[in-house]
Amino acid sequence: MYLSPEDGLVALPHGPGTDWARTALDLSAFEENHEGIHVLALNTPATAQNSIDTLYRNAQHFGITVDITRRPFIGDAARRIAQALDGTWAVMIGNLQLPESDARQRLRWAWSAPDGSLSYTVGAYGAQMSAAAFLAHEDGRELIVAERPWDKQLLVGALAPHIDFPSLASSRRPASSPPPSKQR
Repeated sequence: MYLSPEDGLVALPHGPGTDWARTALDLSAFEENHEGIHVLALNTPATAQNSIDTLYRNAQHFGITVDITRRPFIGDAARRIAQALDGTWAVMIGNLQLPESDARQRLRWAWSAPDGSLSYTVGAYGAQMSAAAFLAHEDGRELIVAERPWDKQLLVGALAPHIDFPSLASSRRPASSPPPSKQR
């Protein structure tokens, strides 16, 4: 769980108890957003405290754990990046901890040099990444903001266009694809 200045408490349920975690969060008045990300606004302290108390009781009842981190939430960093860029950018957060995650599928199209830091991180450490933010410009450009698992540094890169470029297949592959085999 993250503390976000803009969103409040942000939870990314994952692991073998994901369904129970979602239930515990729902029963604790967290609102579910895209891809199972749950948010609790902290604008009313008494209500927030009651929700947190209920969450911990439910977690104990369902046999799940609640982990809290001091790390900043990736959504906050992505919003700051979007505000600093020209034009209008929409920000969507994806929960990479879910196997059926739409964000995990989109991450495959991270666009950087085949041996660049974004491609390397996604290929080698993608399973350890908890969330990613996707920034969409009004003209169709898309960026990804992700965090390197080992040192928590942010990586920002482009997503491949959603159209089929002939050169895309031959010169650039999705970050999670294996390199083409070499023929002699």
